[in-house]
Amino acid sequence: MAKRRKSKTTAAMLAFIGGMFGIHRFYLGDTKIGLVFLFVIITGIFAPYMTLLAGWIEAMRYLSMGQSEFDRKYNKHLTAGYRQDFEPRKGGKRVKKTQPTNYNKRENPYKKNGFKKYAESDIEGAIEDLEEALKINAKDKDIYFKLACAYSLMEKPKVSLGYLNEAIQNGYKDFDTISKIDDLAYLRISPNFRAYKAQGFRSDAQGQLAAPTKGLLQDDLLLAQLKKLSELRARGLLSENDYQREKIKLKTRKG
Repeated sequence: MAKRRKSKTTAAMLAFIGGMFGIHRFYLGDTKIGLVFLFVIITGIFAPYMTLLAGWIEAMRYLSMGQSEFDRKYNKHLTAGYRQDFEPRKGGKRVKKTQPTNYNKRENPYKKNGFKKYAESDIEGAIEDLEEALKINAKDKDIYFKLACAYSLMEKPKVSLGYLNEAIQNGYKDFDTISKIDDLAYLRISPNFRAYKAQGFRSDAQGQLAAPTKGLLQDDLLLAQLKKLSELRARGLLSENDYQREKIKLKTRKG
């Protein structure tokens, strides 16, 4: 029978309610620590409030954990892409081998969580999960494309372009979306993207992305102005509404 995913919310609730008895530890499969909690309560060596306090602290720790970190610790059976095993003895030696599990890449939990966070505008959380998703399936063009969009929204055009190139190399061919989607707007104004597009959305023979070409001075100026606006917003000198309004003015002036 397949093991179920452990929920960090459930673990936190159990730690709050029954933390003094170590119930949360049994839920997470940490039987030894759970028995320690019970031993302390039964023997009365320490005051019960100590285990109660420990449970509360652990509840807060679970809630503050990122989903990917929680999965790495307590849902290893769902996130491991490979397992180590041993072949029978050959010539008196045991030979270690690596075998793929029955993990279904279409059910990649990090990809699902990353896309969900992206849709909820949790861009940093989406990036964290999507980069973990690539460790399970390093050929997924949709993950690369979504990361390109995410880093463009984070105003990191070089990283965004790198992921876009990986998406295209792995089969992403919707160039119309690349040219129009709002989430890639910041990337599209960068000189590197313009040169990359002029090169036919291809890297060179050494796998290097296209370098900026002459005649892109206007793009350089626009990018510098946008970065200045971002700095003013970060310092609190420009409100979000003013930032968006000025950004639209710059893009309209360029067009």
